Amino acid sequence: MKVTSEWRLYILGATLLVALSICARNFGDRGGPHFMASLTVAGVAYLLAVRELFATRGFPRRLTVIALFLAAVWHVEFLRLPAGVDDDIHRYVWDGRLQRLGYNPYIVIPSDPAVAALHTPETRNLNNPDLPSPYPAGAQLFFRAVTAIHESTFALKVAFVICEFAIVFVLLDMLRFTRPGAHLVLAFAWNPLLAIEVAGSGHIDIVGALFLAVSAAALARRWRTSAVRGGGRVDRRRVRRAGAAAPTARTARGRPDRDRARSR
Repeated sequence: MKVTSEWRLYILGATLLVALSICARNFGDRGGPHFMASLTVAGVAYLLAVRELFATRGFPRRLTVIALFLAAVWHVEFLRLPAGVDDDIHRYVWDGRLQRLGYNPYIVIPSDPAVAALHTPETRNLNNPDLPSPYPAGAQLFFRAVTAIHESTFALKVAFVICEFAIVFVLLDMLRFTRPGAHLVLAFAWNPLLAIEVAGSGHIDIVGALFLAVSAAALARRWRTSAVRGGGRVDRRRVRRAGAAAPTARTARGRPDRDRARSR
């Protein structure tokens, strides 16, 4: 019995789910043998899945739906975990908190005893406490907006995962107009590093990736619209030329008749 490409992807998706679930259970020991072994298995399964995605066309829509559901499950496995002690996300909470309290994160030093009372349990152990914030203004606005809703690392992780899923929907919209099909979105959604670095550790990079994806989608939509309008202009020009040529032809055909009538 031959295993089809669709079923191979289901098997690889299940392998990713198991391997990444083991990674999540050993998330506190990143670099340890259990974490690295399961991450290696997940990486190999992902590469084999990408090979299947690009080697086969015409997967049914149910494959994409089930595969995205699997990706959501292993993202939840990482999302529910607390961030690491030295993860950058603690700095994000600190920067957002400072802005809401009226301070400038580019000036205030987290280790300064004068601002010790401003710390919370989640910001007290942030990394590089002797330096001000290195993050650009756009990121600072994002930190402030999220912490205004809920001031915690979990809230920021949820916001980052929402950005990741937004990229999935943007890619699906772009892939609707391509020959390979919407299933290629899994080459992004199944990447193990997204679950670890976005849902697990919580990194701001995914927000920039979302803006890039939206920009690319807007450009692609503009090109498609320009192509359609350009085709419409060509068609209208042809109609105008045909309409202008028709009276000329009728006039040319009518002239011999008038000439003969005058000769009579």
